[in-house]
Amino acid sequence: MDSKLLWKDEYCLGHNAIDFEHKKLFDIANQIFAIGNPRINSERIKGLVQELYDYMTHHFEHEEKFMAEISYAEASEHKQKHQKILEEMDKVLSIGEGFNVLEMNLEYIMQEWFAGHILNEDKKIMGKIESYELKLYYRYCRPGLHS
Repeated sequence: MDSKLLWKDEYCLGHNAIDFEHKKLFDIANQIFAIGNPRINSERIKGLVQELYDYMTHHFEHEEKFMAEISYAEASEHKQKHQKILEEMDKVLSIGEGFNVLEMNLEYIMQEWFAGHILNEDKKIMGKIESYELKLYYRYCRPGLHS
């Protein structure tokens, strides 16, 4: 099996830390898809799936903290969407129907839920990021010009 998730420039938000975390999640998922023989590598699969889940949780916490820092108006709804993705991951992890089913479900979550989330939800934060950074610029670099 090979990489099933291709990182696209359109996924970039322009926030280095968040973009890095998104790319890392794609990388971890692709490591799972690249497993040659799932019977021989079952422990590696379990470890990578757990790493993906843990890192996704970490990323969502980081993104939610950032949304709070910039007073993102839709943060509560966005957080609920993060929770839904984690619930879908929980379902995949609890099924236990073999590697092919795991791979198929994981691919669906990463492409439909996660990549779709980046494009449809995380992109909404961009306008707020720009206005937040501009506000910081004026506060720290040009004090007295704007409040």
